[in-house]
Amino acid sequence: MFIKNSQQDIDFNVPDNLFNIGIKISGGADSALLCYILAKYKAEERPDINIHPMTAVNILKPYQLIFSKQIIKFCESEFDVKFSEHHTLDPAMEGPELAAAQQKLLDNLYSSKIIDCHALGITANPIEDETTACMFEDPNLRDTERDRTGTLNQTLFLHPNNLFKSFRPFANIDKKGIAELYEHFGLMDTLFPITKSCEGYTDSWDSPHCGKCWWCMERQWGFNRLI
Repeated sequence: MFIKNSQQDIDFNVPDNLFNIGIKISGGADSALLCYILAKYKAEERPDINIHPMTAVNILKPYQLIFSKQIIKFCESEFDVKFSEHHTLDPAMEGPELAAAQQKLLDNLYSSKIIDCHALGITANPIEDETTACMFEDPNLRDTERDRTGTLNQTLFLHPNNLFKSFRPFANIDKKGIAELYEHFGLMDTLFPITKSCEGYTDSWDSPHCGKCWWCMERQWGFNRLI
């Protein structure tokens, strides 16, 4: 599947020897778009693959699982496909504890031979300039691994010990490029509104975007809207 994009074209193809694909779904706009593309790919080119959604829930963001389920339901309905079991772990605290829970979930699926590879909706950070200055005021809030380094691309990335294979088709595309893809597929008024990218604390799944956290500012910058 070849997808044109002004920042980087995407050649979305899974090797013929891989059949079980995990996909990390957080409920945000990036992973939702990747889920949509994967469902489209299954429906149109590889009906033999199995899609395994994975969600490790942050205990401070209880809406993640709710939004992830909405996204899965939308993609299944859109292409008349069925995903495999939604793999989750009990909610964990943010930071190192959540990162460990996410890795544990991934390791368990690989060691149990449930998945052969997995896809991530990692995107590139915006380039720092006057239009994005507010996002860079506190460098501790920015995930520096998303800075463009030229080392990440859309091909299968092999773990150094060959423990897993990951596919990162958006690694060199920022939020404006993601918004372009939403427009390309006609998803701005259907899929986008059922995603949530906010990292602000909330104890309610239906609370609005805070508009102040890094992820909200990036979403506003890329899409010119939060919902």
